[in-house]
Amino acid sequence: MKSKPVCWLAGAILLMLTPGFVRADSFYVVVFGYQRPVINNARFSHTFATFIRTTADGKAEHFTISWLPTSTEVRPARLKSEEGKNFTLQETLAIAKENRTVVGRWGPYEIKPELWNLAVEQKAWLESGKVRYKAFDDGSPDGTVSNCVHAVTYMARPEGQRNPMVYVLPGAWGESGSYWAALTLRPWYVEPCNVRHDLMASIGLNDKDFEHYGLDRHPSKNPVAVLVQNGFQARLLPNRVNCSR
Repeated sequence: MKSKPVCWLAGAILLMLTPGFVRADSFYVVVFGYQRPVINNARFSHTFATFIRTTADGKAEHFTISWLPTSTEVRPARLKSEEGKNFTLQETLAIAKENRTVVGRWGPYEIKPELWNLAVEQKAWLESGKVRYKAFDDGSPDGTVSNCVHAVTYMARPEGQRNPMVYVLPGAWGESGSYWAALTLRPWYVEPCNVRHDLMASIGLNDKDFEHYGLDRHPSKNPVAVLVQNGFQARLLPNRVNCSR
């Protein structure tokens, strides 16, 4: 009699050979943040995220949530909202280069399909013409006026919650804001310690062109800023992951 493990393996192989069998797609996210290398000026800082779907035959598709003013000029002191645009990945990286910024990233991390679906809905919402841009958006309570950080994290709010998942405080933009955005999406990461560097090529990018950060610590070198932000974002701190253990 065959052992149970052998039977299970034989069954799995037969299932894969059965006509009509399709292996499930896999889903991933990369959270990006850019800022000037010395002074983190809000005018030249941004948070965005790219979502990737791969199929069993090696094909990949992706889209990006990158919410900026249509003019691409971020004006933190502007009191009124303005027309916004969801930029593509390549458009966003071109803006980052024009602003002479350094781009950091978290991931790619495999995610649950649910987050992909939420991101698809959020992209459609941003591109519906019903959302405007404002750097300081009062927490974007209903998502109709949003900055870049809340455009990425709005989909993670429990239904009906008007308070933001990430508070955009002074200095909490660029790589800082992106770190908190990455932690906000953490509940949907399948294996947060398994970073799929190889997938960067599938979205047309060179892995070595970006600073890579982990989920274990804040990227800022300013201890005061980190301390203050940790206090305001305390509910996100349990989402940190130490992959060196």
